[in-house]
Amino acid sequence: MKIPYGYVLVNEEIIVQEEKADVVRSIFGYYLAGASLGKIVDMLHVKGIPSPSGNLKWVNKSRFEHKNLTQACIAIPLNM
Repeated sequence: MKIPYGYVLVNEEIIVQEEKADVVRSIFGYYLAGASLGKIVDMLHVKGIPSPSGNLKWVNKSRFEHKNLTQACIAIPLNM
């Protein structure tokens, strides 16, 4: 099982990785504002945020399927 970006596995439970929570909120904010996946990828690159694999350039296939975004929204409220 792949763990979505911004989460870690602790004692067989998927929990929020607090040091990446702001990145997930930003991603979600752009997504909810109507940004395309390509625009979100560009934003991450401009901000110098490494991909889950550590690459400096994100690609459109990087763990942003709709279900993962929904999980992030539930687990990390945007207004925190």
